[in-house]
Amino acid sequence: MIIQVFNPVSGRRARIERRFLGKVLHLACFHGWCPERLDSPPPTSSWDTEMVMPYLTPYLSGTVSDTDAAGLLAGLRRVLASEGAGLPSEVYLAVLGLIAIAEGGGFGLKPEDASLDEGEAEGSPFSRRDGDMTLPCADRPEIGLGTRRNAGF
Repeated sequence: MIIQVFNPVSGRRARIERRFLGKVLHLACFHGWCPERLDSPPPTSSWDTEMVMPYLTPYLSGTVSDTDAAGLLAGLRRVLASEGAGLPSEVYLAVLGLIAIAEGGGFGLKPEDASLDEGEAEGSPFSRRDGDMTLPCADRPEIGLGTRRNAGF
């Protein structure tokens, strides 16, 4: 399952697989993040994502407050500083994506299936059914994405 993570203030968004999001949130807990929305912290004796997921379920949808996002941001930066080079690439990219989103403050999370079933308004960035996640500037010819410069090298 894919979770959509979006910051309405900065406009940044990401699509992260549930298991990678769970791993990243668990890592942030190891590095000092104390989630506001959890009744009890995830077990620190297990790295097994499936064992941790029931604890992190409140963070797979809904809204993360500004305060919680700031704590998560600090924890994720510590994750990168201490073990970033050893993370699997999917987890590393999820950490970077969440850092970029949390830098803008509070953010929302929504399971992708839920956004397709709710019949959101046409203007919503997550209402598209074609799955096209084209970069916002890719259609601007002045940026020249995909063109080679200095082809003589």
